[in-house]
Amino acid sequence: MKFVKEQARLDRDDLDGEGPETITVLKLSTKSTYTYYVHDFTKSGKIGSSRASVKVYGPDGIIDTFEVPDKAKGNIWTVFKVVNGGIVKVNKTR
Repeated sequence: MKFVKEQARLDRDDLDGEGPETITVLKLSTKSTYTYYVHDFTKSGKIGSSRASVKVYGPDGIIDTFEVPDKAKGNIWTVFKVVNGGIVKVNKTR
């Protein structure tokens, strides 16, 4: 049996909607594309009222901060992608 080294982990899963949730990414492939989403499980269709935010940290501190658009509709917020090791802002909801 071959084991794959851990590449990412959910450090804190917030269940009451107050946050924050945290994940740690330990290894990224520069040959892959990763997409970071936030899912609003309330099914209200108004993710913009959640006031959700995402902070991305690197070895030297914070790299970027994203905030869900105020009047965004839908339950899924596509925050950013990691392409060739770099962050590409998406900031769209559906």
